[in-house]
Amino acid sequence: MKTVLKFTAIIALMFVTMTSRANEPELTLVADKDAKILVFELEFGTEASIVKLTDGHSNIIYQERISNESYAKRFNLKDLELGTYYFSVENSLKNVVYTLNVERTGVKIVKKEDNTTKPVFRKVGDKVYVNLLNQDLNKVDIKVVNGNNMAIYNESFNDSLTVGKVFSFEKANADNYIIVVNDGNDSYYENIQVQ
Repeated sequence: MKTVLKFTAIIALMFVTMTSRANEPELTLVADKDAKILVFELEFGTEASIVKLTDGHSNIIYQERISNESYAKRFNLKDLELGTYYFSVENSLKNVVYTLNVERTGVKIVKKEDNTTKPVFRKVGDKVYVNLLNQDLNKVDIKVVNGNNMAIYNESFNDSLTVGKVFSFEKANADNYIIVVNDGNDSYYENIQVQ
């Protein structure tokens, strides 16, 4: 019976993940090698996204929030100093980071990192549902801390393909809580304000 329930839960999580990915916006980033120009396009999607350009010291050069619309923008990088920069697009389902080199003659896209295994945080009333499809079977730690940075909940999952947890804040004291999901080298945060 437990095997059937576990299998059903895995299928349900995969269905939710695939349905969510069907709504993900498609993005392209092209560098003009002869000029210091980037052309970015984001096709219509249901997820609001944050577009950000940062330098090698994590200083934000450009940031914009895009929601529910097709988007295209041309970035002229000719006034930037030579060096490494990062262009990222993030929404609740994924985080894509392009590593760029601004050189004397132009801009070059060096690497693209696509992290599509972010946990899904869903708020329903006083409850928060956390789900993660752990394809690489990393150790996953879930922690809840209060406004004083004191851990009020901590649990680890080893070799679990699906990680799911429900947190009820119905009887919680008024405070600002943070749910932290640590998946290998990546950490994800969700703020919960209880009034």
